[in-house]
Amino acid sequence: MNKAAVNIILVLLFALLTAVGGAIKIPFLPYHPNTVQIIPVILAGALLGSTRGPLSQLLFIFLGLLGLPLFNELAPTFPTAAFGASALFARTGLKAGWLMGFVAASYLAGRVVEYSRRYDFASISAAVWGSVFLIYMIGLGVPIVALKVPYGPTFIDWLWPFFVADLAKGLLVFIFLMNMRKVLTPPTDPA
Repeated sequence: MNKAAVNIILVLLFALLTAVGGAIKIPFLPYHPNTVQIIPVILAGALLGSTRGPLSQLLFIFLGLLGLPLFNELAPTFPTAAFGASALFARTGLKAGWLMGFVAASYLAGRVVEYSRRYDFASISAAVWGSVFLIYMIGLGVPIVALKVPYGPTFIDWLWPFFVADLAKGLLVFIFLMNMRKVLTPPTDPA
């Protein structure tokens, strides 16, 4: 199998894993389940690199924008149109910022590992924890700016359980990569 075919298969695989991760619901809070979606997002970058990792996330987003039910787990009845949101934002709902964060996080994870040229404690730590924080910065920033969601104590009270859960999922990715580092080859630019 040639290199281009392998790259296409890997991108498709991680787009599919991201979709499956979004479908795996962990009962968390009564109004919003938590998913394991952050795991394949970070692994896409750390294993595929800063080009193929984000491409897998862009493919996932593209498939959702085509109408596949990939974005409906986050407040599907939230009245985004009432806030003057665009049709694109209405289709993705409050998930728009998180989707952008997925692309950025997979890029960051891939770039960190590519730059270090090895899977070691420092590069895996930077890739995983940097990705988790980047997803939250972008994921929260978009609704706050686009919908003018009030930022205050209630917002923080709602947020912290999800952040702690995502740190735990990040820890699973960290442990996996640390245990697999002797058999993994750091990604390089596929071009």
